[in-house]
Amino acid sequence: MAIAAVVSAAASVGGAVKGGIDADKKRNIEQQLAFLNNDQKLKLEGKLREAKTEEERLKILGDTLNIIAAARVQGLSYVQAEKEKTRKQLLIVGIVSASVLLITFLVLSRRK
Repeated sequence: MAIAAVVSAAASVGGAVKGGIDADKKRNIEQQLAFLNNDQKLKLEGKLREAKTEEERLKILGDTLNIIAAARVQGLSYVQAEKEKTRKQLLIVGIVSASVLLITFLVLSRRK
């Protein structure tokens, strides 16, 4: 079902952009559309079918691609924030561990 939705969405996209976009750009668009879930693909396909002119289809497609790009940027920023948080936590754990090790070493060396 998902593959059929992608193929039909790609076919709709192909019809929407038939004359103005070369194969590389079309492949890029199809790759971006792969990030949509089934419901989103079906909605896009329906909107593209309902559009009466090529301009409307291109606008719908452009809006969808902008939404996908924004979601990807948001996802990447979340991942980056999580990496930064993990880095800070590891730094704190490292500092605390080094401090405990140093204190233990000082206590043991003074006992001798």
